Amino acid sequence: MLDFTSVGTDRHRLTYRTEVTEQLELGSVLRPAADFAEGGYYLTGGSVVQSMGLTSAEVVDLFEEGYVVRLNGTVYPSAGELTLETVCRSARRALDETGQRT
Repeated sequence: MLDFTSVGTDRHRLTYRTEVTEQLELGSVLRPAADFAEGGYYLTGGSVVQSMGLTSAEVVDLFEEGYVVRLNGTVYPSAGELTLETVCRSARRALDETGQRT
């Protein structure tokens, strides 16, 4: 699951957890190959916070690639629908709730 928190009306910080699998045991080191992943090595089973945000369109693109997305606390399963309008509305609402929207 890709977890996004809106930091602007068109900027979303990505946090994702590196999953433990049979091949990647807890604590092993990996380097994600996904386009959204910044370079670097991470411990399996840990959470990774990307330093640069993604645009609303990039969030929708990742959803359309089949990722499950959690946006500002709401989960959008891959079988659901997530549109650019939905992402922008969620960002405005989240920023209004935290008093960060200008």
